[in-house]
Amino acid sequence: MLTPALNPVSGFVAGLLSSPWLRPLNDLDALDDLVSQVDATWSLTRIKARIIGTVRETEDVRTLVLRPNQRWPGHRAGQHVLVDAEIGGRRVRRTFSIASAPNADGTLAITVKRRPGGKLSVWWNECAAVGDVLTLGAPQGDFVLPARLPRRIVMLSAGSGITPVMAILRDLGSRWPDTRVLFVHSARSQAEVIFRDELEELARRRPNFDLRLHLSGKVGRLDTATLLPLAQTADDLVFVCGPAGFIDSATRAWRDAGNQDRLIAEHFGLPVIAAGDDSVPQSVQAQRSGVSFVAGGGRSLLAEAEAAGLTPAYGCRMGICHSCKCRKLTGAVVDLRTGEVSDQPDQVIQLCISAARSALTLDI
Repeated sequence: MLTPALNPVSGFVAGLLSSPWLRPLNDLDALDDLVSQVDATWSLTRIKARIIGTVRETEDVRTLVLRPNQRWPGHRAGQHVLVDAEIGGRRVRRTFSIASAPNADGTLAITVKRRPGGKLSVWWNECAAVGDVLTLGAPQGDFVLPARLPRRIVMLSAGSGITPVMAILRDLGSRWPDTRVLFVHSARSQAEVIFRDELEELARRRPNFDLRLHLSGKVGRLDTATLLPLAQTADDLVFVCGPAGFIDSATRAWRDAGNQDRLIAEHFGLPVIAAGDDSVPQSVQAQRSGVSFVAGGGRSLLAEAEAAGLTPAYGCRMGICHSCKCRKLTGAVVDLRTGEVSDQPDQVIQLCISAARSALTLDI
């Protein structure tokens, strides 16, 4: 059988295009690397952002002001974003709330509290400098204002849970004349109130802004009984963000008042369901890694896999960013937020919010 002769010109072109010298023209990742040599924020596929300013909010909280490239789609106040940074030669990814309202100049601010042992939060507070470049994910989340504002908005936050609530507060801006805002924030002391100066200035200037600071170091934590009087008004829209215990107290208060459907919550941390008779240690086989370990029924599979020496990808550890998704080949897991059990084979689960309820085989 005769093979048609290759046209010399076509052969030359084909050889040229497959040349390793032209690899960047045929590989988006390689082309990204090439253009980033001109400007580190240039990218064909990724959202890159340069640090253009820093603000020390408290002793252990720092804001970085970022200018993203043209791939940034914009955000809504209250949303969060996955942040990817190179620290010590390794990529570290975490999810943080955006603390700023959408700005006309396209910049955004992210405020992060230093966590002991937290690689990205420690770098954020101690090492990040103007000029450094980060990679961002697309903004996500439904912790946002509705198109039509109610007559009054109640904002409840604790600790660093203030960041998305503050973004919403800033976004209200000129829409405030017809909207009253009650802002209740809990911190251990005055010195630990993030954005305190800005909040107190707003309280002085805005007669329809009621600021109430709860200093738990002096008077104890905000509990359901203390919050219940605030939950009696059915027409209020309520935003609450903070640790799991704080969210639980607020949820119970609004539920007891019959107004739970008016409450929008954003957790800063994973609420863990109470252990039951079925929450006993279970054997787990990590198929791709060839590692076996025992997972406690009250701990996330992410934490148990890490304790066994595995390094699954993750970003938020609370079920928001979906970076830790993996395929559960066999067995049953429980969602630590809702108590829902997944017992069908070949299902995608999130390691950070799933605990073992039977022997498992995972594709990690």
